[in-house]
Amino acid sequence: MREDISEEDVHRWFGGLLAMRALPSEVRMLAHRFNNQLTVMSAHLSLLRELVSGAEESESIQAMDQTVEGLAATMATVRDLACPSPARSTRPDEVLRDFREAVMRMDVGGADLEVAPGPAGLALGVNAGMVMHLLHELVGNALAATGGGPEARIRVGAEARADGIAFVVEDNGPGLDPEIAARLGRPFVTTRAGAAGLGLCLAMAQLAPYRARLEWGASALGGARFAAIFPA
Repeated sequence: MREDISEEDVHRWFGGLLAMRALPSEVRMLAHRFNNQLTVMSAHLSLLRELVSGAEESESIQAMDQTVEGLAATMATVRDLACPSPARSTRPDEVLRDFREAVMRMDVGGADLEVAPGPAGLALGVNAGMVMHLLHELVGNALAATGGGPEARIRVGAEARADGIAFVVEDNGPGLDPEIAARLGRPFVTTRAGAAGLGLCLAMAQLAPYRARLEWGASALGGARFAAIFPA
């Protein structure tokens, strides 16, 4: 042991670690909020990068980008130290079952919202809560696109694909304008009046650690179709 580190210091540090382990849910919540703020900062930096032309300004933005990346890495270390994540096995059919129950408590404005049973016997190494949050975000977008009401139709489900498992949300709204569709997922791009345009950006940031991706296009219902694809 180094001479400048006392036994009392060691006990204090271990005591701090134990205190953090006693508050796993709080740490996860704070880490989630912190990372969301970092994603917003990255989005603003991305926008600034497109606006500036000088070399000095570009270097400053690059330095800020590196700072944001360093903060994200530090927060990930704190989160993993405070609440190490065990290996998870998430079944799509169970996620959709839980989401169906959650939908029953949602205000869908009279829309015809159907959650189909997922494929049985499949499992993913992902966080079920993250998938539920993503489905809530996509269904919220679908409700806004259709305007709700009895004419609105929204379908939620999952399907096995050659490249993995996809969670799908589709609607019978007006669909995606090709110009907007080409830019979706970028910061501050939105189809909803008054929205910040960060929902899909944040969702895609949550998918990245799982090597998952978000795709969008036309739905057989006549509107938009979004699919979150997780590698099997």
